Amino acid sequence: MTTHLILISHAPTRAVQTTSFPEDEPLDPPIISLPEIKQKIENMGQLNHLCRGPERRAFETAEALQLRAAFTVEQTLRDCDYGRWAGRRFDDLQNKEPDAIASWISQPEVNPHGGESLIDLLTRISIWMDIQGQRGGRILAVSHPSVIRAAILHTIGAPSQSFWRINIEPLSITDLRGNKGHWTLRSISSVI
Repeated sequence: MTTHLILISHAPTRAVQTTSFPEDEPLDPPIISLPEIKQKIENMGQLNHLCRGPERRAFETAEALQLRAAFTVEQTLRDCDYGRWAGRRFDDLQNKEPDAIASWISQPEVNPHGGESLIDLLTRISIWMDIQGQRGGRILAVSHPSVIRAAILHTIGAPSQSFWRINIEPLSITDLRGNKGHWTLRSISSVI
């Protein structure tokens, strides 16, 4: 049975606008509805499972979709844990901790911030994708750019260094299809 996985990146937040490591922040600006995205999702057919990351920005984005079914919270879809860097601007950290930033970007197994390494994130999402591939049906997940990049890497079998070469815009839709453990990237589209 084929799995159709639709990944939606949360709407903009202050961290996105200031190039900061995210915290559990709300959408900025607040969004009440997303009719264009809702219509795209409805055009894809009936959904069998709706899920989202546990953070406030994933919750608010899911609510703004105004779909009739409830989203379940999946802890596996949480954003990368950036440890002590959460809430801090990337440029400020690059000025204060250039060696730490450089090692974090070039060595996927390190976590100088004390949180989750890139390898940890990639492993977590690969396991989640393998489970979804066995589920079958059409799955909608609202999550974070880091999670979606990890899912794309798993799909195309790219090395971890490719993580930094994928840009996931707020509210973008990533369409993946899986069958018997093999995934295909169908499209990445931006609505805004």
